[in-house]
Amino acid sequence: MNGAAQAIQQFKPPVAYTPEAIKAGIAFEAANGPAYVRIKALNMMARIVGLYEQGKALGKQAAAHIGEQVQPDPNGVLARFAQVLAEGVDLADLSMFDSSNNEEAAEDEDGSSHDEDEPP
Repeated sequence: MNGAAQAIQQFKPPVAYTPEAIKAGIAFEAANGPAYVRIKALNMMARIVGLYEQGKALGKQAAAHIGEQVQPDPNGVLARFAQVLAEGVDLADLSMFDSSNNEEAAEDEDGSSHDEDEPP
């Protein structure tokens, strides 16, 4: 090859500058390339096809739908929790939110509910 033909060959793009050829080249790399190339090519294809925009739109629709379905807190548990947080109460003890006052909850791990049951 002479110098001019070699220079033309050197600057020839790997694919034609058409959208179909570029998409086909990316799809080929997404299917046949090494793992790191496949990940990049799949991300490019998702952007070209518009999957990210569709996903974002569906997410907004789902959030709006869920926002319409949410009911207010009937027992005021969230309001009580917000008040406790504002007061600076230690969250390690969450017994204040326990609505059941049975003796099973008051028993310690050995099964006794009274300190008098312990041997001296």
